[in-house]
Amino acid sequence: MRMNTVPPTWVPRLDKNEVRIEPVESIVDSITVYFANSFSIVQRGQHFLLTIGYDHPDGVSVKYRTFALDADGLERLVDAINSLFPEEKEQEETSEKKASSSSKKVCPNCGWENEPSAKFCVKCGAKLP
Repeated sequence: MRMNTVPPTWVPRLDKNEVRIEPVESIVDSITVYFANSFSIVQRGQHFLLTIGYDHPDGVSVKYRTFALDADGLERLVDAINSLFPEEKEQEETSEKKASSSSKKVCPNCGWENEPSAKFCVKCGAKLP
């Protein structure tokens, strides 16, 4: 899917001896979007505060919004982000399986995965290599 984008704008505005930075925005498929490259999450009680902003290369930061998420909302956010990178998740799961299976001793008799320090299979009692 190709998105039509217009380059972002960075507009400093003077306001009574104060520099105020307007959000970096662009048009993507006819929708105004704000570019973000700064994120932080802190836990406050039962909620997680997600702050989204933009750090400009000139050192100026813009904080767009802070959202309060409960544990369920945070989990759905993580799931939504992970769904964007399915091949990375598959690679991670495969490497985790390899790591867990390589640390186990497989019984040559019954195929049961035993702890690495085991001398005998806990399922069938056969001597392990």
